[in-house]
Parts: sequence; C-alpha cells; structure tokens
Amino acid sequence: MTVPPLPTPATTAPPSAGPVVPAPLPYGTAGAAWSPYASWPRRVGARVIDQLLLAAVWIAAMPIAVAVGEPGVDAAGRPVRDSTPASAVVICVALAAVAGLWVWNRGVLEGRSGSSLGKRAVGTRLVRASTGEPLGLGATLLRDVCHIADGPLLLGFLWPLWDARRQTFADKILDTVVIRRG
Repeated sequence: MTVPPLPTPATTAPPSAGPVVPAPLPYGTAGAAWSPYASWPRRVGARVIDQLLLAAVWIAAMPIAVAVGEPGVDAAGRPVRDSTPASAVVICVALAAVAGLWVWNRGVLEGRSGSSLGKRAVGTRLVRASTGEPLGLGATLLRDVCHIADGPLLLGFLWPLWDARRQTFADKILDTVVIRRG
C-alpha cells in the first residue's frame, strides 16, 4: 500500500480518445483541498492525547511517593525520615511505568499498526512515505527521538502547516507521513 499523492487532474479516457476530463475526487472531499495527509490540528490532538496518558501515570504516582516519603515516627514517638528511600522507589517505579507506556504506545502499538492511542482517537496513521506501511518498533521510536530536530523555536512542529505533505522535520529525516485513517 502506498500513500496516495495529492489529487491531480487525471483523465477518464486515453489521451487519443478526445478531450481531457478530470476524474472525480473521492466521495466527501472538498475539491482540490482534499488531502490524504493528516491536518495539523489532528496531529497536535494525537500528540496531546499521547502526552496526557504519560502525564496521568506520572501524576497518579506522585501522591503515593509523597505519602511514603512523609516523616514517620518511631516506637518512642520521635519523628524519623527513614521512609524517604521508599518514595525514591515509588518515583523510580513511576518513571519505569511512564517509559514502558511510551515504548508500548509509541513503539509497539504505533510501530505495528501505524496508530498510537492518540492517533487512533483522532483517526490518523503514521506510515513510511515510500511504502505506506507502518514503520516498526525501532524506526517509530527513532522518529520520536528525531523530534528533537523539531524543537528549536518549535519550527519543526509548525512545519506541517505549510508543507505539501504536512511533515515535521522528524518525518522528513525518516521519510514518514501521517495520513488520515480510512
């Protein structure tokens, strides 16, 4: 499966058969404005959902870390702070849970299907531009790391607003596109 190019006038008959007649665009498209590529708001929405999932895991763990890290009392009623290592353990477990969720959602799930939970919610897929197929675990996580290139002045994250294939710099580095899911 390849990613369809932007619609261009096509003929419904061979060139020698008479006048050129534009082929109809897919049903429900808005003329030349139709694009198989995901819009910037959809891309941002998917990213926000994915980030909120990670934040929710982290935020859920913090009250536990605070509770186990509060000063306790020993048998004589004197305050002690020996429970502090327990809060460090909770924080480490929370970090591992966040990292695990990131690898599962953005690596395994998106790598296999093209859609993370956020992309599923907004109806988009990440695919390799040349083949239209999902990237796989390694390339999908590498793309997330390549988003570092998008960071300065947020220019790379804004680039899809005017790019013909609506790509960020990370997409250009790995030759990927985010398309609307059919």
